Amino acid sequence: MNILKFNFKATVFSIKGKDYKIKPTYIDLILSFIVDRIIYSEEVLNGYVEIPAFTLKKLYDNYWIYIAYLIKSGVIERKPYSVSNHICYSYRFCYQFIRNLQITEVELNNPSETNTDYKEIPLEDQALIDYRIIQRLKSDFQSVEIDTSNIDKVRIENSAYVDTKKYFYNVIQLFKFKSGGEHLFFNWKSNRLYTNFTFLSSHYRLSNVRLNNEPIVEFDISSSFAIMLAVYCIKVRPEIVNDYDFREYCTSIKQKSFYSDLTKILNQTKDCDAKKVRTDGNGNEITHRVFTKEVVKKLFQIFINGDSCRTPFIEGYSNSFIREQFQLKYPCVFEIIEEVKSNNEQLYYKLSKIESEFIFEIVRDLYTQYPQTKILTCHDAISIPFSYKKVSEMIWNTHMDSLLNNLPDNIEKFNFDSTVLNGVEIYEEEDYYNPTERNLNHCIDFDFEDDIEEEDWF
Repeated sequence: MNILKFNFKATVFSIKGKDYKIKPTYIDLILSFIVDRIIYSEEVLNGYVEIPAFTLKKLYDNYWIYIAYLIKSGVIERKPYSVSNHICYSYRFCYQFIRNLQITEVELNNPSETNTDYKEIPLEDQALIDYRIIQRLKSDFQSVEIDTSNIDKVRIENSAYVDTKKYFYNVIQLFKFKSGGEHLFFNWKSNRLYTNFTFLSSHYRLSNVRLNNEPIVEFDISSSFAIMLAVYCIKVRPEIVNDYDFREYCTSIKQKSFYSDLTKILNQTKDCDAKKVRTDGNGNEITHRVFTKEVVKKLFQIFINGDSCRTPFIEGYSNSFIREQFQLKYPCVFEIIEEVKSNNEQLYYKLSKIESEFIFEIVRDLYTQYPQTKILTCHDAISIPFSYKKVSEMIWNTHMDSLLNNLPDNIEKFNFDSTVLNGVEIYEEEDYYNPTERNLNHCIDFDFEDDIEEEDWF
């Protein structure tokens, strides 16, 4: 377990008529244990994480004194034990405390004690990436500068509360990255390059990592796995480009509406509309939980990479209908997904290979044309020093346009008469809609991503 330093001072706390010495080391130990549970628990509801009393007692026999002190001091809150449901105490950090908290030191655990669940992929199944490029990327990776002096917090979506899980996770990852040595991670697995940089959330990559003593700029592929799935479909079944439903699938990708369209379908199927009020025969209000686009992104990842016999379930969303609805809307794509699964293969590896080959072609071009630049990769994205933003954008857009232009679509093309446009004074060359225009994520404005970046759901 990693021990975070919360910078408390030794004091005396009175409870049940007795004075107890409060030592900073035990405060750090207990709070770090709560942090560890928050990071690695699947269910963290409203910031609360369940922690059985016996686990705290194993950690430190007199834990209850420190818990009482931390509650009294406004550091943590505790949700009562439920006798009827046999649910143990739950803990979370108080809003004001976490808002003002700044971690300045982390005592890192021994990495040899940490097990990784990434599956090793045989060399012949990995994307064929030039070894010299890998070595150059490794050199750039090792020259990174990490800022741990000001690690800010991101908020839970549509909330004023800090996302403590994301904050503490990234604090630990930043300190591991900065420490170097045995905590540096640079490995090729699952047809993807994994590094300390890839373990960071997008917000912290942009705000706490520097190259050449400059802020970095990030270019990423919007809806990456959805695009790579289209590329794979054409690769294994070229005639699919003539299928109307496949063209519709590609159209939604090009118009950047794929996840929005999928979210709309799922909510319509479940009759979910937050603006509507429905009642049953007795006049009781009926509510349906509305799917958000962020959750649908995760469900889609699980659907294409998971077991066909299981219904995706995440963040309390079950019976999602995503498999059935996808089959109805894009039957030809669904058929290819199921064909891969029926052969006991994992589509994830096939899509990540296509994605990696695409990203590393861009990296190759950047290194060739601008030998002095430095590059960091994060699966479906590249990051470069801010001074190389414009030249990198040109190369990125050239590759993205080529990729998307090879996908069919049902977008109607119009030829406008320029003389007519001139007559009504609508003739600005920049005033047009380009469905393949790419997003450049170089600001430090956080929305789950970001984050939603493509996750390894398999």
